[in-house]
Amino acid sequence: MSVRASRTQRLRVPACVAGTLVAAAAWVLLVRAAIGFGEAAQTGDGAAGWLMTVLAGVGGVLCLLLVFVLLGRLSAIARGWRQRPARSPHRH
Repeated sequence: MSVRASRTQRLRVPACVAGTLVAAAAWVLLVRAAIGFGEAAQTGDGAAGWLMTVLAGVGGVLCLLLVFVLLGRLSAIARGWRQRPARSPHRH
C-alpha cells in the first residue's frame, strides 16, 4: 500500500466516525420532532401537522439508514486493517 493510500485510509476513519455521530444526532432530533408534530396534529393542527410528521419520520429513517451504512463502512475498514497480508521477508 502506498503512503498516499494509507493516508487516505487513515482520514476515512475520522470522517466516518464524525458522519455517524452527526447522522445519529440528526436521527434523534428528527424522531423527537416527528413525535412532537404527531402530538400537535392529533390535537387539531390539521394536514400540515401530519405532513410535517411524515416528513420528519422519513428524514429519521434516512438518517438511521446512513448511520448503518457508515457503521458498515467502518467495520469494513477495520476488517481490512486486521486482514492485511503479512509481508514476506523474501521477494521473488
